[in-house]
Amino acid sequence: MISDMNATSLFRVVPLPVPTLYMPSSLSIWLNIMFALYRNEETKKFSIIPWDYDATWGRNVNGKVMDHTFLPIDGFNTLTARILDVAHFRKRYSLILEDILETSFTPDHLEPRIAELHQLLRPCLPLDPFKKDKMESFDAEPDFIRSFIQNRSDYLRQCLVSFQSNV
Repeated sequence: MISDMNATSLFRVVPLPVPTLYMPSSLSIWLNIMFALYRNEETKKFSIIPWDYDATWGRNVNGKVMDHTFLPIDGFNTLTARILDVAHFRKRYSLILEDILETSFTPDHLEPRIAELHQLLRPCLPLDPFKKDKMESFDAEPDFIRSFIQNRSDYLRQCLVSFQSNV
């Protein structure tokens, strides 16, 4: 998420028509817009939240394994390119990413939540006729996720070096 971006600076960088802000998901998919803008009522600032979960935890939406290098550090769409072309936002993105890699996106930090969700979902698997025979695979998923987090974090740290040299 790119935070602390006020509406004026956002629209100087990304000339979006107002209807785009309130577009239904189906239209967003058709237009290949994989983000949502929201206004924080407390700060009165807009933030961008990506909602395309492909490769978020090392799998695509169909469950197929995706490499930790699948998504480049600078993305691959026009919106990201426009934002990161502005030195201030590129620097800010680097700082936010560094902070996330040090604090939030680590196996140790995410382990309690991974375990909690796994334990919450596990009793439901035998009830699902499409998943009930996949318990062994499901039980291996927390290790897969932790491994992906570590590999993705290492990859992004390596990429940050050259990414920041262009700031």
